Amino acid sequence: MTKITPAVNDKNSIVECDVDKIVRHLCVSYAQIRIEFARNIRLINLALDQNDVTTVIKIMRRVFDLPSGFVKKVGYSAKIEAIAMLRIEYHPVSGLPLQSTMYFQKSCVELCKMPRYRLLHVIGHELSHARMHIDNHKYRPSEFATDVLSLIATGSSVDYVKHMREQTADYILEYGYIRTDLFDALFCSLDKYASVAYLK
Repeated sequence: MTKITPAVNDKNSIVECDVDKIVRHLCVSYAQIRIEFARNIRLINLALDQNDVTTVIKIMRRVFDLPSGFVKKVGYSAKIEAIAMLRIEYHPVSGLPLQSTMYFQKSCVELCKMPRYRLLHVIGHELSHARMHIDNHKYRPSEFATDVLSLIATGSSVDYVKHMREQTADYILEYGYIRTDLFDALFCSLDKYASVAYLK
């Protein structure tokens, strides 16, 4: 049986020279996720217009090319420490993810009051864990890299600067895995590789 090791909170061990390498690798590895997100953003926004987070998760499951029915259930107002959590069931022999339940601290109504880019980042972060685990990606154990993949999947190079700098710093400090002192290096790298990951 494959040993399952959870991702670790490595935000304090990441140094500036690591950032460009991680961003470049993820942009190349997962450009298709960004393409699929761009193709599906209209449907995602329509679902959010109807306060239907569960449908958004189903669409995002396809965006991340996870198996059909991978997110079996969605639980709201859950008693969990994190803002969201993906509880994954693994194959007993291969150790690969089979299906999961996604939990949120907030109710569906409360989630829909969040800025959309932030909610999509939260969902994207959880699904990034599953995608990288299935791929046995070299950055799978890193919460920092998982946050970066969610940014690549759900944002744009303009949105990063506008939202992350001006509005999301408190959120990142409380819930995220990207230190604010790495923002300059991160945004510079995202802009450099934007064409690779279809961010523009």
